[in-house]
This record gives sequence, C-alpha cells and structure tokens, in this order.
Amino acid sequence: MIRWVYAVIERPAGQLDAATAFWSAVTGTHRLHRDDADDWLEVREGDGGARLRFACDDVPALVAAAIRLGATTTVEPHVLRSPAGLAFEVTHWEGETRLLPAGASSHLDQVCLDVALTAYPSELDFWGELTGWQLQSFPPQFHRLVRPQGIPVQILLQCTDDGSTKAHLDIASADAEGDRRRHEALGATLVQDFPEWITMRDPAAGIYCLTRRNPRD
Repeated sequence: MIRWVYAVIERPAGQLDAATAFWSAVTGTHRLHRDDADDWLEVREGDGGARLRFACDDVPALVAAAIRLGATTTVEPHVLRSPAGLAFEVTHWEGETRLLPAGASSHLDQVCLDVALTAYPSELDFWGELTGWQLQSFPPQFHRLVRPQGIPVQILLQCTDDGSTKAHLDIASADAEGDRRRHEALGATLVQDFPEWITMRDPAAGIYCLTRRNPRD
C-alpha cells in the first residue's frame, strides 16, 4: 500500500544549489523542509525533469507488482522504469503523515507525466494498476489519478504528440499571473502562457507549470 508520495526534482549537478534555492523560495520551505509538515519534495542530480517516489509498507511487494505490470529494473536499488521509460522509486514508509497546513495560495502538489501518444494507453493502465487509484479523465489529453486522502502529491498524465515521454512539476496557483511575476523575480523565465496553465523555466533550466487550480479548493 502506498502511504506517501514525494515529488523528486532532478537537475544537473552544477545546478543543484540554484534549484534548491529557487524551489525552497517558491514553496516556502527551508532547503525543502518545513517544521509544520513532513517532507514531500526532494532535489537531486538528474536530467532536468522530475520523478515520483512512493513510500510504502512493503517495498519488495510493490517492486514485484510493478515488474508484473511491465516495469523494468535499473542499476539503482528500488528504482524502476515504467513501460514507457519513466523512472520512479519505491522506498519504505517512515511514518510521514503531516500535510501542509491549508490556506496557501499556491502549492507544488502534482507531478505531470508527459507520455507519447503511442505509449499513453499502456501508461494509463500501468499507473492505475500500480497505485490502485481511480483514473479521472479530462478530455482530450489528460487523466488524473485521484489520490487518497492524506497523500501530498497527485499524478497527472498528459498525452503528448511530440513523441517524447518525460515528467515535470505542477504548482496549483490561485493567482497564476501573480506567481509568474514572483517566480520571475526569483530567476524563472516564461516559456508560454496557456488558458489553463503557464509554462515556466526555473533558474536550473527545468520546465514546470503554474496551473490555474486553487489549492484552497
């Protein structure tokens, strides 16, 4: 059973300090830690995207289930790849339960899995079966895994037409334009403004989105 989900921010080795400083500032944390909530974010060396880390009661059982569903192992212990190649981790649950206090106007609460069209159906099946969470459809190109109460990070799957499969971070924002300006002052840059989200690039060159979802709802 999945007890907790982390959003892992992956950035090049030379950009880890810049990434940590930026994401600490925009999430209101001290080096991604808070005294009033359990950790739900990490920054580590990687290719500039994001990955999920699942904390569970029985690591071998979840790893075995993932492999039965089509995941493959890697050289890193308990790091696997989905059928389309998305890396994720499985670790032992250490008792994390404390969510952020309610009331923030923005919150990093989602990892979006951008999946190539040809792999999208199999990825929907894989992630739905692995988590056991209900799939919620948002035509024409999105599905969300409805996270159980008490889980800090939800999973969105987006069908892309560029042939690539990757992952990025999403921030729910009650004032996306105001947050865009605040993030730009911290070193981020605008990539493109869409009706339902704003695509940004952080100071470590990682892509993320400010989504027009009110975290207070």
